[in-house]
Amino acid sequence: MLRYKNHSKLFISLCLTGILFYGSSCSKLIEVDPPAGSITTEKVFESDVKAYSAIAAAYSKMMYNSHQINATNGGITLYTGILSDEMESRVSANDPEYSELQNNKILKTNSIVSSIFWASLYESVYISNSILNGIESSSSPALSDECRRLVTGEAKFIRAFSYFYLVNLFGDIPLPLSYDANKTIQLTRSPVADVYKQIEHDLSDACQLLPTDYSQFGGEKVRANRWAALALMARVKLYEEKWEEAKLYADTVINEGNFQLVTPDKAFLANNDGVILQFKNYEGTSYLMSEPDLSVPLIRLSQLSPADVAVFTDPSVFPIYFGYGYYLNDFTYRNEIIDQFDITDKRRATWIDSVPCPNIEPYNGRVYYYSVKYRGLLNVSKPDLYYMVLRLSEQYLVRAEAKLHLNDIDGALNDINAVREKAGLAGLHDLDENTAMQALQNENLFEFIGEWGHRWFDLKRWGKTESVLSTIENKKPWSNHSLLMPIPDDELIRSPQLTQNPDY
Repeated sequence: MLRYKNHSKLFISLCLTGILFYGSSCSKLIEVDPPAGSITTEKVFESDVKAYSAIAAAYSKMMYNSHQINATNGGITLYTGILSDEMESRVSANDPEYSELQNNKILKTNSIVSSIFWASLYESVYISNSILNGIESSSSPALSDECRRLVTGEAKFIRAFSYFYLVNLFGDIPLPLSYDANKTIQLTRSPVADVYKQIEHDLSDACQLLPTDYSQFGGEKVRANRWAALALMARVKLYEEKWEEAKLYADTVINEGNFQLVTPDKAFLANNDGVILQFKNYEGTSYLMSEPDLSVPLIRLSQLSPADVAVFTDPSVFPIYFGYGYYLNDFTYRNEIIDQFDITDKRRATWIDSVPCPNIEPYNGRVYYYSVKYRGLLNVSKPDLYYMVLRLSEQYLVRAEAKLHLNDIDGALNDINAVREKAGLAGLHDLDENTAMQALQNENLFEFIGEWGHRWFDLKRWGKTESVLSTIENKKPWSNHSLLMPIPDDELIRSPQLTQNPDY
């Protein structure tokens, strides 16, 4: 089935070197036999030190990219951004696969879908499976019960996390729970409900197995603990429309976790009070996270002196630097999205920067907007920049949405207002159910703009994709078939038992 028949051997050898490296091609995963003298799965999990190295390698794989993008270091954010109404890609005119996503004309051969959405997420699934199998199979007395619990809980969290995005991108998907090719080669696509059942099972186990603090991770919030599992479970329950359960899990995180809502200027700093989970860049390298690498330009005009801005925006100079991409990177926000922000919203001022173009052809005074939740190329070595995965504000908005469906409008507005207050906005009061729901949906847009596909997944689950996206000129004529990504064509060729999503 998937391209992982020797994945366990590859993973073991990579654990030994402490680095996960998958070559220069995004479209192919490496299949190699273990090098001579490499140790077996049993040896990898014969001690706490080696087991901890294995789970650390799983996290490193999710961030380390050797200057290539994958699902969990920016790919989900950027590529669902152009699928939705959030973003535009400046390179789409010259790259047909970007154009396919942006224009709602995706082909089943699209390598972004196959390598970034499908393959890199299934890599994490198979690495998690190999760890879980290794821990379960190990009878070594040097592998402590504490280590078994921690590593098992983290591997189950990573698997649930990966399956959450796979099921929301592709719908029915294969559900391998082992890295053994003999068990996975004939898998068919499992229904969405079964995938969610497995996600819930993994997260429930993780909640029981993982610690409630970050002390085992040096105090840094860069590995999953019980709060991360509870927070993801709250989102899962919301997506399944299990309102009471979504509210209960969000309640637990908000009321029992040691977290606080923070202002936008602090929201994306490492280990701040609002962080539940972040991913840390691979240590020992100067590689950027892919998201800011592809969205933050080399020159931010807003950081220059007025005199320098005047020079760089001079009509005789601007086209030169603009043409070389110094002012804009590959991904920018659509102006219509930014126009929906209140001008006094601190999130707009803090998380979004702009390039005001001179009033000459072909720029005609247009203002381009881009994300600066993370800093740009000049801040590679800053220690306070980790990749945000889960934060407290989502739990407030999960709870607010659940409350609205449970007819607690005042309670929902209280949660919405708690998030708005940190953004410097006035509270909302005395709204009817429909207006309150629209306020909640707006708040999701403002709070999670350019973040982990929230906008794309929200539009889908709210049933608003057609009404919102069919109005965008380059997405006409709109077709709902692209709400699910195509199962990669090469997977269908290798595994005839798999079926394609409709209209691909």
